[in-house]
Amino acid sequence: MPSTGLLRGVAIDAVFWYCLPLAFLVIYVGVLGRPAAAVPPHLLAMALPFVLQATLRLVLSRGVSHTGLRRAISSSVLALFIGAMITYYALVVISVHFWGSVVAWPAIPTFLRQARAIAEAVGVPRFAALAVAMALIGSLLAASWFYLKRFDWTPALDRSVWLKAVCAAAGFCVLWLQVASATEAPWIAEGEPLSMSLFPLAGTREIEGHRVTAEEARARDALEDGARARYVVAAGGSKPNVILIVVDAMRPANMSLFGYKRETTPYLDSLERTGSVRKFIAHAMCSDTVCGLLSLSTSRSPRDFSFRPFGFHEALRRNGYRVHVIQSGTYVHPILSYYGEIDTWFDGTSEGATSLSDDQIILDRLVSMPDWDGVPALFQFRLMSAHVTRRDNGKGPFQPAKSYLLPPGSNEDGADIVVPTAINFYDNGVRAADRFIEEIITLLRRKGYLSHALVVVTADHGESLGEHGKFAHANSVYEEVLKVPVVFVAQGYEPDRFQAASDFPLQIDLAPTILTALAIPRPSTWKGRPLQEPHEPSISYFEQRDFSGLIDTREPGKIWKYWLDRTWGDEFVFELSQDPRENRNVVKTVSAKLLSEWRSRVLYKKPGH
Repeated sequence: MPSTGLLRGVAIDAVFWYCLPLAFLVIYVGVLGRPAAAVPPHLLAMALPFVLQATLRLVLSRGVSHTGLRRAISSSVLALFIGAMITYYALVVISVHFWGSVVAWPAIPTFLRQARAIAEAVGVPRFAALAVAMALIGSLLAASWFYLKRFDWTPALDRSVWLKAVCAAAGFCVLWLQVASATEAPWIAEGEPLSMSLFPLAGTREIEGHRVTAEEARARDALEDGARARYVVAAGGSKPNVILIVVDAMRPANMSLFGYKRETTPYLDSLERTGSVRKFIAHAMCSDTVCGLLSLSTSRSPRDFSFRPFGFHEALRRNGYRVHVIQSGTYVHPILSYYGEIDTWFDGTSEGATSLSDDQIILDRLVSMPDWDGVPALFQFRLMSAHVTRRDNGKGPFQPAKSYLLPPGSNEDGADIVVPTAINFYDNGVRAADRFIEEIITLLRRKGYLSHALVVVTADHGESLGEHGKFAHANSVYEEVLKVPVVFVAQGYEPDRFQAASDFPLQIDLAPTILTALAIPRPSTWKGRPLQEPHEPSISYFEQRDFSGLIDTREPGKIWKYWLDRTWGDEFVFELSQDPRENRNVVKTVSAKLLSEWRSRVLYKKPGH
C-alpha cells in the first residue's frame, strides 16, 4: 500500500476512534462542569490506546494468514479497546456525578465487581442489565467486524511499509510513556481524567472536587511537621476507648432522636432515656464523603487540606492507642494515606468482604477482633445503611419505598419535590443504621471495650430528599446536606460538659472535643474548637465543588450564610436563624459592605485565614 493509502487509512481510523472521546468530553465539560482545559490533553492521552490497538492489528495482519480468523481476532481487539473506553467513561461520569471526583484506577475493579449491585440499586433488574451488557458486547463485535471489513488498512501494507508502521507505532508508545514517566502526573492540573485516574496521589490532589495543589500542600505540610515536632503526649493513666461511628449521609431531620415524627432511631432513643446521651447538630464543611471524613479527622475545612495532615488518628496513636478502621463501602479517593499508620483497615474491597455497601460485613469483621486487653483503642466505623446506593431488601417498615439514586424528578426553579417513596426508602435506611449501631455496641460490650469508653455517632454529610429540587448529596451546599447529627455517649466515666447547645458547632469541632474529653492535647494546626470551652462567634467556611461559602455568627442573634456559585457567579445569602429552610435569598438587601467582606473572604483570602 502506498504511503498515501496508509495515511488515509490511519486518518479514517482516527476519526472514528475520537468520536467517543469527543462525546465524553461534551458530557465531562458541558454537563459535569469540569474544566475545559482538560479537552486538549485528554485527546492527546487517548492517542496512546489508539496507537496500541493499531499496533496489535498490524502484528495480526502479518502473524495470521487466514482472512476470516485475522478479521475475527482484530475485531475482538478493537471491540475490547472500545468497550474498555466506554466502561471507563461511564465510571468517570458516575464517580464525578455522585462523588465529585474522577474514579481512581485502583477503585475500578471494585466498581466492576459490584456492577450487579449497582444495577439493582438504580432499579435495573439483573436480567435486564445482563441483556444490555450482552447486547453491547455483541454490537461492538459486529460493528468492529463490519468496520474492519470496509476500512482495515493493515493487511494491504507491503513489507517495507509494514515495518515502518510498526516501528513508528512502537516509537510513539515508548515516547509517550517516557513523557508520562518524566512528568509523573501529566495534565492533572488541567483536570484531564485519565491522568487523574492513573496518578491519584501525584501533583495536584483532587479530593472529590476539592483541589489541593502541590505548592499549597508543601507550605501546609511544613506547618504540620512543625506541629508534630512540638507535640507533647498526655500524661500516663487510664484512657477511655473511643468508638467513632460515622453513618454515611445520615441527616438529623429524619432521626426520631432529633424529633422526627417517625421512630427511625429506636436504639439511640432508648440510650437517651437513660440520660447518658449528649446530642447536637453540627455543620459540615462539605457534602461528600471523603471531604467530610477529612474535615472530621483533621479538624479543618477543605480550604486548609494538605497532603500529610496531623490528624485525629495520628494524635491517638501517639498517645498509645491502637487504631482500627472498619467500614463498608469503598472510596474513589485513597483516604487511607491521610490517616497515617493504623492497625486495622477493612472496607468493601478487603479480602473477606462480600458486598460493597452491606453493613453486615462490618459485624462479620468485628466478630473476629480480639477482646480488649487493656490497651486503649480507637474503632472507627463507617455505615452505608442510610446511603442511597445501599442494597435494599424491601422489608423496611416504611412502604412503598424506592431508591432515588436516579432522581425521581426535578424543578428548574428550585422548588421542593415531595416523593413519599424516596422518603420511605431513606427512613428505612436510617432505621437499619440504628440497628447496626446497636449491634456494633453490643459486640464491643461483649469484648470488653465498653467498660471505659466514649461512643460518638455522627455523619460525614447530610442528604437531600427533594428540598430545593435536589436528591442525594455532593450537588449543593443547602443545609439539608450540611447538617449532621452528633451523639456522645460516655460509658464508665463522666466527661466534662460542653457548650454546644448555646453555640453553632461545626464538624471540625468534633475531633478537638473528643481529645479534650480524653484529656489528650490536640495538634496546634487544628482549626476546630473543643466544645467544652466557651469561644467567641466567628466565621467558618464550607464548599462543594463549584460552591464556596461561609457561616458568619458574629452578629448577635443572627446566623448568616453566604455562598457563591463559581461557575455562574450567582450569590446567595440566607439568615438561617430566621430562614432555616433557605427559602429567601436576601443577597439584594444585605449591606454592601458586609457582602463585599464575605465575597472577599470566599474568593481572595488565603487558606487558614
